Amino acid sequence: MFSVKEITIIVPSIGKKISKKWIYQINHFCKNNISVVISIPPGIDIKKVYSMGFSKDILIVNSDRKGQVFQRQFAYKYSKNKLIMHMDDDIFFNLDSIKGLLEVFNSLPENSCLAPAIKNSHKRKKYKSNLFFLVRNLILYSELNPIPGSISSSSLPIPYYKTDNKNMTQKVEWLPGGITLIRKKHCIKDDYFKFSGKAYCEDLFLSRYLRKNKINLYINNKFSFKTKLESYRSLNLIKFIKFIINDFRIRNFFRKNIKKRFIPLLFAYFYFIF
Repeated sequence: MFSVKEITIIVPSIGKKISKKWIYQINHFCKNNISVVISIPPGIDIKKVYSMGFSKDILIVNSDRKGQVFQRQFAYKYSKNKLIMHMDDDIFFNLDSIKGLLEVFNSLPENSCLAPAIKNSHKRKKYKSNLFFLVRNLILYSELNPIPGSISSSSLPIPYYKTDNKNMTQKVEWLPGGITLIRKKHCIKDDYFKFSGKAYCEDLFLSRYLRKNKINLYINNKFSFKTKLESYRSLNLIKFIKFIINDFRIRNFFRKNIKKRFIPLLFAYFYFIF
């Protein structure tokens, strides 16, 4: 049975524009004997990052390469613990939830990766009772009744919200990348993500790679995390076009890997973006 003292939280970050609330949260974890390693791109001044308010007990390192995946993998060597909790620098999760998630993890098979659900404060209408959601599901997922936590026929992942199957641990095909718990020996160190820059839908590639390596993926609905959703519509035209090109290129590459049809992804993507 693992304890929180055996967890290292690994955070890949650009080292800029981190909220004070998140810094307070990560400092609190550190005060409670949870090891934290923040991996920032090469060339970023570590002293300036510490000056944002981080505890000196948190280890901040410069990765040898820029990129979310590379920075995360680089940080593994600084962990002496057996458990790794991957966490992004915009994820909000409390200490009690970490302890609860760990308790669930201890009950799972050894070859497991566990994530909390995405917190959704809005009540969603049941798909089967609402024509709008049926049509929406067909466009987005090419399915009438998509299963949360699965990869849809359109290649888009289906989110698993806190309101789905309350207080259950569910085996899934895909884990959102914001926060996951896994044994260090099962962490992927291979170069599985072939793209530089922002890691668009990297969690899809990682989930697939973990499953290929016989790691079972689970989501627990009793615990959930909050994050600030990105608003792509607030981008200026040039940045928006750049985002569309890069994001769609990577999603289409993923589609080819899992051998799904192109047209459903195209329709889903236009609906998803606009």
